[in-house]
Amino acid sequence: MRRGLLLGVSLALVLIAGWQLRIRLGGHDAPAEARSKRPALTVVTGRAQIRSMPVQIHAVGQVESEHSVAVRPQVSGVLTRVAFAEGSDVKAGQLLFQIDPAPFRAAVAQARAAIARDRASLSNARWQVQRLAPLVKLDYVTPQEYESAKTTEAQARAAIEADKAQLEQAKIQLGYTTIRSPIAGRAGAVSVKAGNLVDASAATLLVTLNQISPILVRFSVPQSQLDTVRRYAKRGPITVRLAGAHAEAPEPGRLVFIDNTVDPSTGTVALKAEFPNRLRQLWPGQYAAVDLQLAVQRGAIVVPETAVQPGQTGPFVYVVKKGRVAVQPIQVTRQQNGDAIVGDGLSGGETVVVQVPRNLREGLPVVAMPASGGAQ
Repeated sequence: MRRGLLLGVSLALVLIAGWQLRIRLGGHDAPAEARSKRPALTVVTGRAQIRSMPVQIHAVGQVESEHSVAVRPQVSGVLTRVAFAEGSDVKAGQLLFQIDPAPFRAAVAQARAAIARDRASLSNARWQVQRLAPLVKLDYVTPQEYESAKTTEAQARAAIEADKAQLEQAKIQLGYTTIRSPIAGRAGAVSVKAGNLVDASAATLLVTLNQISPILVRFSVPQSQLDTVRRYAKRGPITVRLAGAHAEAPEPGRLVFIDNTVDPSTGTVALKAEFPNRLRQLWPGQYAAVDLQLAVQRGAIVVPETAVQPGQTGPFVYVVKKGRVAVQPIQVTRQQNGDAIVGDGLSGGETVVVQVPRNLREGLPVVAMPASGGAQ
């Protein structure tokens, strides 16, 4: 009898302890009110916006001059004058260098004297032919003498033509002593100072000129994007913008060149964009971030890139509804400049969590705090 009583009491104690433990651990028998009293998380939120978004390709490019000229002497001589300041802007046709012209002027004078000499010889040869012409008909002179006179006349005429060519060459050489800028651009460092001898045979570099305005930016895109670029290029000019280390973004440029070959070592194709560069913000050799703007997508649904979370079945965002978060699967078409363009899953205007805490789960109560500050 006592044994049965003890067994009953022990069983009752075990049941009571088990019930209390389940209450403590929040088991299924715990009241729903206790589970609903979990504290709400404060989350930073933003709106899914509807706005126009550019369709862009990003690349890194290098600025290069559209025209670059290495100025070298075409005749040898003493450099007597440097007519510009190195590093300055020069105009097309502006005087840059002067080589001593005296030896070349003498060559021009010598060529002119040769012409005068040979013209006198031609005049005498022509007179001989005219004198012998009637005499050969009367057999007073032999035909050989007459033909010899005609040959002398022809040689004198040819000598004059050679002298004219020599004179023209001498004038050209004289012209080369005055070196003018072939383009409008900016001069680099002067390699040879006045008073030094310049050698045409050694191709002495005098200065390098670079056109600064307009200017080119060369960049490459993957071959997988080549068809897209070509398709949009057929529709009209493609705008190219630059970003990066510029106090103020340079004026937009336009795509002017698509290479006809894909580089097999990199799988990319070279492109060039031309920029007005009126403010001289771009400099040859400089690197710049390139945004190739192919088109503008109207009515795009945009969320911050940080709001998109990876899932087993695809990306999703946390949407705040009635003080709780819900998982909303989405389809991301592309990402650019910190934004994600959503192709499906959102209609615009939804409140999404843009800074996702690690302990955030679907169904949890939250307090929405807009990214700009203040509760939402």
